[in-house]
Amino acid sequence: LSIRADGGMSDRSPWGDFFFQPVARSGSGMHVTPDTALALTAVYACVRVRAESFALLPFRLYRTRPGGARQRVADHWLVRLFCRQPNRWQTPFQWREMLQSHLDLRGNAFNEIVEDGRGGIAELRPLHPDRMTAELLGETDWRYRYQQRDGSFRILRRDQVWHLRGLGGNGIVGYNPIELAREALGEALQYQSYAARFFANNATPPAWIKYPGTIGDKAKREQLRESIQAAQTGANRGKLMVLDQGMELNALQVNLRDLQFLEARKDKVPEIAQVHLQGIQLH
Repeated sequence: LSIRADGGMSDRSPWGDFFFQPVARSGSGMHVTPDTALALTAVYACVRVRAESFALLPFRLYRTRPGGARQRVADHWLVRLFCRQPNRWQTPFQWREMLQSHLDLRGNAFNEIVEDGRGGIAELRPLHPDRMTAELLGETDWRYRYQQRDGSFRILRRDQVWHLRGLGGNGIVGYNPIELAREALGEALQYQSYAARFFANNATPPAWIKYPGTIGDKAKREQLRESIQAAQTGANRGKLMVLDQGMELNALQVNLRDLQFLEARKDKVPEIAQVHLQGIQLH
């Protein structure tokens, strides 16, 4: 049995049911993932502010002296990792910012611990939570299985991984905030998608055409509909349309009640912000 870093349980063996599970969608029909959720400005703003704020926090390391006095330490390898160079390709700001964004969007953040051979740590290499799985070895023991960019897998012991968890219920991985808020985020994405389509049509709902005769051929009806649609959308929006054969164009009216979905979009902002008010536990 394995536990995905996004907080879900899965059995990915040939006889398991993981590959037969439906794609996670919200009740609104929108596919909600950490990446698609970032299309919402409220989600992006919350994650950015938290990640940048965490990245800017000062780091201080102290050693307790005899008698209880504290002495600040500046020459420890831990200070180098957190304040100067956590790994070969990231600055401390970039590294902390990325870890906090992983926590906010996926509930977990991982680093591979690379030892320096002298009892210290040479690097903390970030590992993406989407490619990490915790494989249970017993009631209180597990290891990590990580899929690399080339598709191959690596097995890492617990002492080889620094795992930061958000709020969680099993003590192994944190809950995925986006998964827990899937319905609220899906609804907000649906509002946003509908608003884009609505205003792309010049805030005008579809019209209907009254025709005195009968068009029995389905192909001809489709052709007529497409020609009228093309004449009133895109670059042709707002142009005068000429109808013949007794056809009448009847436009649907939009009132203020029809536009209440704009208010509903505003109501989603504080609801989304609440998702990112959770505390972070460091392990």
